[in-house]
Amino acid sequence: MDTTVVASGEPGGRRVGLWDELRTKYADVGFTSAVGELRSVTTVDGEVTAATASFTIMPGDRWHVSDDHGEVHIQQGARCWIRGGRGGLEPVSGGSAMSAAAKWRHVHPYRLLGDPGDWLFADPHNYHSPAADPVATTVAGRPAWEFLLDPPRSKINPLQATLDEHTGACLRVYEHADGDAHLMEITHVEFNVAVDPRRFLPSEPVMEPDYAEQSHGQLQADRDRFAGYLRALDHASELIDIVQHSADPAVAAAEVAELLEVSDLTARAILDQPVHRFTALYRQRFVEQLSGIREVLGS
Repeated sequence: MDTTVVASGEPGGRRVGLWDELRTKYADVGFTSAVGELRSVTTVDGEVTAATASFTIMPGDRWHVSDDHGEVHIQQGARCWIRGGRGGLEPVSGGSAMSAAAKWRHVHPYRLLGDPGDWLFADPHNYHSPAADPVATTVAGRPAWEFLLDPPRSKINPLQATLDEHTGACLRVYEHADGDAHLMEITHVEFNVAVDPRRFLPSEPVMEPDYAEQSHGQLQADRDRFAGYLRALDHASELIDIVQHSADPAVAAAEVAELLEVSDLTARAILDQPVHRFTALYRQRFVEQLSGIREVLGS
C-alpha cells in the first residue's frame, strides 16, 4: 500500500518514500560537477564560530576548496595538498577529501556533498529513517525537501537534512546536542557545469614539508591517540554497540569519532585495538604514556 503525506506547498501530497527516492537519485545520477559556496555556524559552550568557503568538485577525486584565508584543499586524483599549521598548502601523501574535511570541518563541503555519486546516509544503523513528514523548502534558490531523521543508538538528538529536489544532493545539515549546535549549508551552487582542469592544481605557492614540525606533529598525534584511548575506556559500552551495529569499519570509525570527539584517524586507531587493551591494567599504561608525551610537548 502506498501511503501519502501532504507537504508544505504541495496540493496533492508526496509519497512517504521520498527520502529513499532522493537518495537513490543522488546515487544513480548525482552530479558531474559542483561549483558553489557554503557557510557554517558552530556553537560550542556558547562560543559561536562562523565560516564561509567556495568549492569546486568533480569525479575522480578532484577538489578545490578555499576560504577567506586562501586555498584549503586541492586534489587531483592521488595528488593532494592540504593547508597545514603554517597557513599554506602542503603536499600530503595519501591525503583525501575525508582527511581534509576532518582537519577543516567548518569549511569543507565533504560532509554535505561527499563524492559525486556516493550514497549519503547509507548506513542503516546511522541517521537513515525520517521521523516526520518532509517539508518543502528552498536552499540556495533551489527547491528542496527537509527531513528530520531519527538518531541511531549511539546518538541522542535527531539530525535535520535537506536534499535537493533535482539531484538528491544534500544542501544543508543541522544538528545539536547539549546546547551545542552545528549548521552547514550551501548558499550558492551550480551543478553539471564546465570546469577548467587547471582548477585542481594549487594556484598559491606550496610549502615544503617542515620535518621539525612533522616530528612535533607526530607527538601531538600520539597525544591525541592516547587521550582517545582513555575516552574510549570511559565509553566502552557505546563503542561495542557501534561496532555491533555499523555496516562497515569506515562507518564505525565515523561514529566513534563523533561519539568521542576525536579525529577519524584516532577513531580508526581505537577500533584497531584488541579488546584486552581496554582493561584497567592498560588504562594505567595509557595514562603514563599520555603524561610522558604531554611533558615533552609542554602541554
